[in-house]
Amino acid sequence: MHQSTPTNSPSLNNQQHLIKPVVITAVILLLFATFYSHQQTITVKIDSSLLGNKINQDIFGVNYAEEANLQAVKYPVNRKGGNSDTRFNWEQNIHNTAQDWYYMNIPDSVQSGKTLPDGSTATVFVDTSNKYSSKAMLTASLIGYTPLDDRVKKWGFSVAKYGNQLETECNGSNGASWCMSDAGNGKISSTTYITSNSPSDTSKTIDETYVRNWIKFMKSRNTPVKFWSLDNEMDLWHSTHRDVHPNKVTYDEMWTLTQKYAAAIKAEDSTITTFGPASWGHCGYYYSPTDGCSSGSDRKAHSDMPLLDYYLSKVCEYKKSNGVLLVDYLDVHYYPQASGVYDVHQTSDTNAELRLRTVKSLYDYNYVDESWIPSAESNGPLSRVALIPRMKSSIAKYCPQMKLAITEYNFGADNIWSSALAQVEILSIFGREGVDLATRFTVPKDGSMVEKSFKFYLNYDGNGAKVDGYYVNTTSSNIDSVGAYSFVNSETSTMYVILINKLTSSTNVNLQILGSAGKGKTITTWTFSSPGTITKSSQTSTTSSVDGSATITLSGRSANLLIVPSVSVSANSALVGAGFSLGMISCLLFILFSVLL
Repeated sequence: MHQSTPTNSPSLNNQQHLIKPVVITAVILLLFATFYSHQQTITVKIDSSLLGNKINQDIFGVNYAEEANLQAVKYPVNRKGGNSDTRFNWEQNIHNTAQDWYYMNIPDSVQSGKTLPDGSTATVFVDTSNKYSSKAMLTASLIGYTPLDDRVKKWGFSVAKYGNQLETECNGSNGASWCMSDAGNGKISSTTYITSNSPSDTSKTIDETYVRNWIKFMKSRNTPVKFWSLDNEMDLWHSTHRDVHPNKVTYDEMWTLTQKYAAAIKAEDSTITTFGPASWGHCGYYYSPTDGCSSGSDRKAHSDMPLLDYYLSKVCEYKKSNGVLLVDYLDVHYYPQASGVYDVHQTSDTNAELRLRTVKSLYDYNYVDESWIPSAESNGPLSRVALIPRMKSSIAKYCPQMKLAITEYNFGADNIWSSALAQVEILSIFGREGVDLATRFTVPKDGSMVEKSFKFYLNYDGNGAKVDGYYVNTTSSNIDSVGAYSFVNSETSTMYVILINKLTSSTNVNLQILGSAGKGKTITTWTFSSPGTITKSSQTSTTSSVDGSATITLSGRSANLLIVPSVSVSANSALVGAGFSLGMISCLLFILFSVLL
């Protein structure tokens, strides 16, 4: 039986005397830990003897850049691709908006003084891109339809013809004076769709000859286009273009269309570079739309191979049999699925920490995606997206002659600071992991924070200075606090170190450039900070002549470019050919631990 102790007991008084210093000590330790967490020192080690992938300048591309954008930033690639480019009548300059806006044919304006097909949005796009030495990419339609030739606004689901619908253009435009009350969205209810419509309401049938003729025309005006996307997200056609293609694409249809159109394109011009299949996202990498987002009858009928693995294998099988590589780049799209990260309408930086963490989904096999994906994948291996190393591993296994492109991605609104900071890290990851080409969707607004993320890499001093070279093995003791990436230009012997402070407070970095390469070097620093300014520090830092170390202080939530001169490296390192990257190392470790466990 427990016996209570009187309040005047000496033993209790002694306990009280003992508890007080313990509590005080705990409070002091807590305060110290809190202070230390804000003043922590991150160690960044750089080993310039270990070289990886060379930055391909094509990773700095965008979609739909216009003249003002290209004047501001020298984007090396400019893609004209998206839902409205699947059905673009290049002869009459008409695009269909698809699901994005009531399945409408919209006649586009014609350049003054020109006669169609010259003066279309496509020829203006190509001419503008060429003017600024940006490689233009156009979209070859594989869907089999294009808008009717009459240059009249039309829509796929007429209320007069198909009955009342859940929504019309007038609902969607809040009753704008120009709206068409007859233009419906093709839905009777949220779950019931109109299926009796006729594709001929808006579209005419086409085949590969239509695409070949477009290529011929572009050559005839002395503006040949060498980059062609093999349509756009055909794994979503049953949704985005259901007025003409209501059925879900299967493994066989995807490959049949690819073979038919790509063979025609290569026959017309063997120097053209093709990109496919422009998969929309996670489910489209591994499963056909027929199966949904899990292995079903379609996948099982194809040896249970993931969809893109099957696609890659067919490309190289065709090459082996016919001597032609029909698809040059495996092309995927990537929009982070964590809630609130990809939100182009966001005006308040409310998801900064999540956004900055989510960039790890591009490469890290240990990062479990903070979205619906783990649940869809039953918390299995694919819960860890690790996009780039997974795609590169599939290419290496099934068709090593192909390259990797990410022609659509977006991690947030143009004028959100964490979006700009994430964009800097994304470009760093693309460079380190060996992505061959990437185009952000869409081009950042002129003067926006995210536009300056590209300038940070392509023109950080305002006079054309850019980051270039081979990736150098760089590690951060805490990548969730400070991301660290280094590249060395072997021709100029310049090392570029990118340090991204993701913490809201200033952070000290113990920089260690290993070996003789880093000793006694004077470092110049450029800082990219909110609200989007790139400034050169008035002070320089000098690495130790003994061990090549230096202490660098980073302001809160900033990207920092350290210029280290006279760093000699050999571009003939064996690791260059091996495509050395953190993602690939992560892949190997993940596989090893999976086997051991």
